[in-house]
Amino acid sequence: MASLFGIFKPKPPQVTENPALGSLRLKDSEWQFQIRVGDQPVEASVPDEGGNPCAEALKVAQASAAVMQALWKAAVDYTVGEFTALKPRFKIEPSEFELEAVSFHAPGSFEGGEVVFWFRIASDKNGSYFVPLHHGEPLLWHRDS
Repeated sequence: MASLFGIFKPKPPQVTENPALGSLRLKDSEWQFQIRVGDQPVEASVPDEGGNPCAEALKVAQASAAVMQALWKAAVDYTVGEFTALKPRFKIEPSEFELEAVSFHAPGSFEGGEVVFWFRIASDKNGSYFVPLHHGEPLLWHRDS
């Protein structure tokens, strides 16, 4: 009977090393790792592709790593501009943005983009946002509640 229970042992975590990005761990169909946005380490991910990190998404992550702060600023500025254009009852400031994660995808495959910032805005307690970028340009902003 002991051998039957042996098949239910948890699998060791799958880990792969990338020279530019460091250790990537497979979790929930995504390969997760840390990337720096300015001085802040941020959770990042690329999709799983048959038990390996998506090669195209890895290329995007590697090419973006050196310019993450500029990409994040573009996403924040875009969101502030689009939000302000709606003439809301309140104003949002860049200092209110709380970056939670970044995901990288094959070019154009996530809402038309390949770098996606996931964040919250302090004055919107119930909202969660994302902005996809294509070739460094924000495409849209989306709010989930």
